[in-house]
Amino acid sequence: MSRSGRRRRRRTLLKHSRRCHHINGRRKQSKAAVAERLQTLRTLIPPKPDVVKEAAASDRLFKETADYILLLQTQVEVLKRLVDIYSPSTE
Repeated sequence: MSRSGRRRRRRTLLKHSRRCHHINGRRKQSKAAVAERLQTLRTLIPPKPDVVKEAAASDRLFKETADYILLLQTQVEVLKRLVDIYSPSTE
């Protein structure tokens, strides 16, 4: 995705985040806004190859999101360690 596409998408997400109102000091979102955010989250998480494409329940979607975040964090840690191993020593 191009850089301008990412900016456009980020601005769109920010616009959608403002679709809420406050009730008793708490932020309350409409069902449509929540459904739209869940759909956006579904597009960010890569589908698992062994799972039949179906509308994921929100609790399963959150678990898949958490698993994906852990996977990305692990990849970052591995890459950091590889850089430490293969970068020239400054000693």
